[in-house]
Amino acid sequence: MIAPRLSWLVIGLLPLAIGGAVAPGESVEWMTAARSAVADGPPAEQRRALTQAESWLLDHPEDRVARTIHAELALRVGELLTAEDAIAALLENEDGLPAAAYRVAGMLAIARGDHATAQRLAEDGLADYPDDLPLLFWSAEAAASRADALKRLRRYVARGPDGGADPDRLTAARGTIAVYEALGDTAVWRRSQAPESGVLALRPLWSSNKRLQGYLLRVPAARGRRPIRLLLDSGSTGLFLTSSAARRLNFEPMAETTTFGGGGEGRHRSRRGLVPRLALGDLVYENAMATVTPGALDAGGRYDGLVGLQPFADYLLTLDGENRELRFTQTDEALDGERYWNFSGQMLVRGVAADGVRGLFVFDTGAYETLVSRTFADRLTDVTILEGGAVRGFGGRMRGLRVVDGGRVGFMELSTNDRRLVALDLAIASRLGGVELAGYLGLDLLGETLIEVDLRTQRVRVRRP
Repeated sequence: MIAPRLSWLVIGLLPLAIGGAVAPGESVEWMTAARSAVADGPPAEQRRALTQAESWLLDHPEDRVARTIHAELALRVGELLTAEDAIAALLENEDGLPAAAYRVAGMLAIARGDHATAQRLAEDGLADYPDDLPLLFWSAEAAASRADALKRLRRYVARGPDGGADPDRLTAARGTIAVYEALGDTAVWRRSQAPESGVLALRPLWSSNKRLQGYLLRVPAARGRRPIRLLLDSGSTGLFLTSSAARRLNFEPMAETTTFGGGGEGRHRSRRGLVPRLALGDLVYENAMATVTPGALDAGGRYDGLVGLQPFADYLLTLDGENRELRFTQTDEALDGERYWNFSGQMLVRGVAADGVRGLFVFDTGAYETLVSRTFADRLTDVTILEGGAVRGFGGRMRGLRVVDGGRVGFMELSTNDRRLVALDLAIASRLGGVELAGYLGLDLLGETLIEVDLRTQRVRVRRP
């Protein structure tokens, strides 16, 4: 599914202004253009600025401000390996780091699952730049405790729009504050039963023309009520329920928040709260955090909610499309697969088009077809781009669609067929996530395969049975 971005996932709402001033005599034209491109420029401008930054650094390798700009541009356009290399060079000496360097380094640390490093970077950065708004907002995601996150978000909200705070980020911060205040010290997603391994049956979801549209899990509801049908959605950022499913699970509402993304207006009011007990086979949780949507998640009412992969953290997960089962096991063996990164709770992998153009795609078992962003489509060669197309996302139909005739996208050994791809506008999602999204890898690519995900090492492998 084209997953929503939640107001409580504050990492995904990162402003992109560069911190730190250029030293006297070094205020060159490309830096001015780069600052503008990072803040709100289109991806094409950001890529041009990235090339200029690389050229400048060949002759000025010790320019830390330029290297910070280079790292943030690389992050912004989805060149994560380049961004990691640039940040690593900066972190060799942390004295006098620009505020943006702390933020970019911390964001990359969270993306690769290194929360301890992100926490340290947030604390060090705030010690040097206590009033830097972008750093202050991002640091809430890396806070050591809920109380620390609340302090930082309240400081951000207190600045308000007149003090430079971004309106969308203010909305997100207020929603997060409301949820955290309601939670107090309550532990969430607490495992009351954690087997070494388990198997869950999957039921394929088919369209009228026999196209695979998803895999469903059944979880028990409260006593005497119908079971809940959850779409297994690796593109989802958590647990999402319809109002009916929430009642059957004895959902306890706590606060209203804004969900970003999906269809319609791209911003949706939702309720956040706790499911007292959620059983995924023998893997049982108490106080599972859930988002309850006001409308249906599926136009045909074929499922009652969505669940991402996060409940299976610490397991090696196998989605076996051929045998219709989801297996999870605890093991010391690391999976030999491709890296993935987590941004705003979404699993991003590097996909490639037929002409070699690469980008970051959401690995999305909840999307029945592969979609590309309009900016990614504009980078492709030997394709014809037409207006039109129809896709439904969270909260309604997607707008501003185009059709890419002749496009093809691949990941590992898999590739979509030469056919028409739908391109959609992911500008808001990319801005709020802090990284350019190239699209979503769907079940036309991933369906009927063997998918293995190591949630400990953030590796994924996909192959035909």
